[in-house]
Amino acid sequence: CLSCPAVSTLTHSTTEDSLTLAFKCIAFRYDPLKLMQLMVKKLKAQADELETRQSAIEKLLSSDTASVDDDGGSLNAVMLLENLPQIPLHQLEKSKFAPTADALAKYLRHIVTLQWTTSLLAAVIRAACQRNEAGSGWGITERKWKKELSSPEFRELMTRLSRFQKSAIYEVCRIRTQPGFDDMETARHRGDKKEGRQLRYRLRIVCPEGAVVRDGIEIDACASVGSMEMGEIADAFDRCVNSSGVLRYRTHRGWVSEQTRGHGREPIA
Repeated sequence: CLSCPAVSTLTHSTTEDSLTLAFKCIAFRYDPLKLMQLMVKKLKAQADELETRQSAIEKLLSSDTASVDDDGGSLNAVMLLENLPQIPLHQLEKSKFAPTADALAKYLRHIVTLQWTTSLLAAVIRAACQRNEAGSGWGITERKWKKELSSPEFRELMTRLSRFQKSAIYEVCRIRTQPGFDDMETARHRGDKKEGRQLRYRLRIVCPEGAVVRDGIEIDACASVGSMEMGEIADAFDRCVNSSGVLRYRTHRGWVSEQTRGHGREPIA
């Protein structure tokens, strides 16, 4: 339920945190160029697999997908959500779209995996920069890095990933700006009164510094009433965007932010 699809990551997973930390240590201590070459090959294979999953969903939904760009590219998410029912994912199994649920689940899992592997590739490049800045410079490896970063394989991969990210954000924005979406979200937030259920948000604090809990929606104008540690889980029963553009969740202890303020917008919960 993150407000921005661009920051939806696996950072809520402690397993992911451990694997990422181990990978960063390997990238910093050993040859990051070889690691980068391996990551590029892995990402290409994952992108190919994601295209296969995408084609499977298109066949089930009979969706007419079209790329944002005229030159196109088969890895894109535009119009992919058009024929899906506007209901929560966990309710797909109870609808007539139940056969689509399995294909959609595999597609979403591959998107998350691709995103995480992309973050590892960025970690390798960042580790190489830090390693050479802390030492005597790039030396003879500079020419090899320039050759690798300008290679046709790397440029093609970055083009595919960039196109897919743009198409995914476009598709989410297209759905959220359709007529009646706000009314549907309001009804979903109120829950099913017949079954006595109301929408709840399950939050996990993912920021290493934890989260500050305040007594109101605004950050600067409201007092701090406590804090939450990284890894702590809490239920929220309301959420609202404050004047700074930050989505805030209301828990039984107070209000916490989904992301940090500023340009970085690092996830908090």
